[in-house]
Amino acid sequence: MRRSFAALLAVLAAVSALAGCGTKKPGGTKTSDDGYTAEYVPEISRGDYNGASVTVMCRDPEMAWGEMAVISDEQSTAVLGDAAYRRNKRLENDYNVKLNFVTYNDETASGGSFYRTISDNLSAYDDICDICIPGIMDAATLASAGAFVDLSSGDVPHLDLEKPWWNKTLNDSMRILNRQYFAISDALLNDKLDTYVMFFNKTLFADSKLDAPYTLVDSGEWTIDAFAKIVKSYGSDLNGNGTPDYEDAYGLVGMIYDVFYVGSGVTGAYLDEKTGLPAITPFSDKTDNIYGKVRDIVSGSRYNTYSIGQEPLFNNDINDTFRAAFDEKSLFMCGPLSFYFNIITEMTSDVGLLPCPKYDENQKEYRHRAGYTGSTAITVLTSVRDRERAGVMLEAFCAGAKNYVSPAFYDTLLTNRYAQDEESKRMISLVIDTEIFDLDQIFKWGTILERLQLSLSSGAGSVATLYARYAAAAEAKLRETIDSYSQLK
Repeated sequence: MRRSFAALLAVLAAVSALAGCGTKKPGGTKTSDDGYTAEYVPEISRGDYNGASVTVMCRDPEMAWGEMAVISDEQSTAVLGDAAYRRNKRLENDYNVKLNFVTYNDETASGGSFYRTISDNLSAYDDICDICIPGIMDAATLASAGAFVDLSSGDVPHLDLEKPWWNKTLNDSMRILNRQYFAISDALLNDKLDTYVMFFNKTLFADSKLDAPYTLVDSGEWTIDAFAKIVKSYGSDLNGNGTPDYEDAYGLVGMIYDVFYVGSGVTGAYLDEKTGLPAITPFSDKTDNIYGKVRDIVSGSRYNTYSIGQEPLFNNDINDTFRAAFDEKSLFMCGPLSFYFNIITEMTSDVGLLPCPKYDENQKEYRHRAGYTGSTAITVLTSVRDRERAGVMLEAFCAGAKNYVSPAFYDTLLTNRYAQDEESKRMISLVIDTEIFDLDQIFKWGTILERLQLSLSSGAGSVATLYARYAAAAEAKLRETIDSYSQLK
C-alpha cells in the first residue's frame, strides 16, 4: 500500500531530547557527544576502520514502504530523520567509517530491481554491500537460493540475536531448519506500520450511546462474535441511491480480512519450534467456523461492511477511499498502523485503536499479523568479504536504533503525538507485543488466507474443498523450500 508517510514526517518538528528506552541493558551506559545517554550498548569495542566506506542497501525511503529511519544524510527537522541522523553519525564517529546508502526505487513489494540486483549477484559474487535490507518476501525467496549468511551461525561475528535490539519473537518464527537468514530489529519499522489493527470511530460510538470496546478487550471478551454483533447492528443507505458506496454508513470499512484468522490464532503455515520445519496449517472445524463468521460480517448485509475496491476508488486513491467511507459515518476501520500518519490525522472524527478480535474467550492472547507487504529484513550477503566488520557495524547499527529510533517512533510519533487517548496507547503496545508472521504469506507457498478471502463473495461451495485444493498446491511449494534450505551450507 502506497503511503504519504514521508511527506508528513518532513514537516514534523524534532524533539529536543529523545526519551530513554527504559531499563539499562548489559554493556553499561555511555554518554555520546550529542549529549544522549545510550541505555543499550553492544558488547563490542569501538574500532577504527580508517575511514572505510560501509555500504547499506535498502529501499528508497521516499518510495512505497521504504524504511523511514535508516537513511539521513543531514540533521533533519523530521523526528525519525533526526533520530536516524544521530544514530548514523554516532556509528561513523565511533568506528571511523563513512556510511554509504544504495537505494532502490521499487514500486512493488517484491520482485523489483532490488531483488534482481541480489539475484544477479549470486553468480557474480561481488562484495556489493555490508548490510542488506530487502523486502521480507524477497528475503525469503533469496534465502532459499543461498544469497544470505545464517545470522545465528557465528559466521557473522559479534551478532547476538538475543539482545533486546533484535525482535526475538518474530525472528524465532522465521527460523526455518533453525537457521536465521533474515531478521527483524529495532532499526526496522515497517513490520509494525504494516500490521493491521481495528480502528473505531469514537465520535460515532459516543453519539450512538455505545460503550467504547476497551472494556471488552481488557476482560478478554473482545471476540469475533462480539465484534460482529456491533457491526451488524449498524449501517444505512445515507445518500438514498439504493447502492452501497462510500457515501453510506457501515459497521466496518476494510480491505484485508486475513486478520480475523490470524487474530484467532490461525495462519496459513506454522513452524515447528523443535525441528525448525514449516508446515501448512491443516483444515479444521475452527477454520471453517472462522470462514463462516467472516463471510457473515463481510457479505451478510449490504451495509454491514464496505470493502475497498467494490467500486472505483475515491480520487483514485486507497487512502482517500478509506477516509471517505469511514470518517464521520462508519463505526470500524480495519487497516495498517500507518493509518495513524496518513489518514487519521486528516479526519474530523475522534479515532480509537483496538486489537483485532480473538476467536473466543478461551483464547489466551490477542494475535496480530505482522505486515509482510511492507516489511523489510536485515541480511548479510554471502559475498561479503569482511564479515567481522559487517558484524560489528550491524550490531552497532541495530543497538543504536534501540537508543535513537525506537524512542522517536514509540514515545514521540505514536504514544505522545497521534494516539488520542490513554487506552489507545495501551492498545498500540498490546498490538506490537503480539505480532506474528504468517510464513505462508511471506514465502508465497499457497497464500491460503488470501485465497479464502477471494472466495468470500464468490458464492463458493464447501470451504473444506477449497482449502484442500489450496493446501495441496502449497505443500508442493513448501517442500521445494525445505529442500533448498537443506542443501545450503
